[in-house]
Amino acid sequence: MSKLSPQDHAGFVRWMREASPYLRAHRGQTFVVYLGGELVAGPSFPQVVQDLSLLSGIGVKLVVVHGARPQVEARLAAAGIVTHMAGDLRATDSAALAEVKLAVAGVRYQIEAQFAHATGQRQPGGAAVRILGGNFIVARPAGVIGGVDLQFTGELRRIDTAGLHAQLEHADLVLLSPLGHSPTGELFSLNGLELATMVAGELSAGKLVVSTPSPQIRDQAGCVLRQLT
Repeated sequence: MSKLSPQDHAGFVRWMREASPYLRAHRGQTFVVYLGGELVAGPSFPQVVQDLSLLSGIGVKLVVVHGARPQVEARLAAAGIVTHMAGDLRATDSAALAEVKLAVAGVRYQIEAQFAHATGQRQPGGAAVRILGGNFIVARPAGVIGGVDLQFTGELRRIDTAGLHAQLEHADLVLLSPLGHSPTGELFSLNGLELATMVAGELSAGKLVVSTPSPQIRDQAGCVLRQLT
């Protein structure tokens, strides 16, 4: 084991003193984190997972919701499938839905693999972050918008908050994908950012952390808002 220099030791002690109020304040709280598909495919993703692993290690209950828009777009283009947009929503027919499912599954496996890798880097031979999922999201069709039938593009109908709370008692992290089933068993493609926002509200989360490729919230002067109460 390498020894810290006096300067490094002083810096570490100072960091711990600054971080300790944060650790005490948020231990046991629930954070909902949205990871856009661009972030998962980007070079900084391993560092983000390291940070999330650290939050889990200090006792923060994590619900991670991921997106997959660039991955879906890549699969649709490779398959030669042309889709139509209604605002920010993509109309999803049965052929497109098949590609959406494959893209979402690929992103989910990539996230799980990176958490396993992060654990090995932090503590060789240590227990990996326990990740659970499930059918916590009930969806319904978004219907027709602007004359475009969105078909298998859906919207949230209900969130199984009791189920999510129960899973958070037995896992380090719950991972939710942007897909939801209707009560009749139909599968719908969902907006991941909307899903994360709704889940945070339903769980009364301590924080909703959002990572997107471009700033989403600005004030009236056009300045980016990095955080909100």
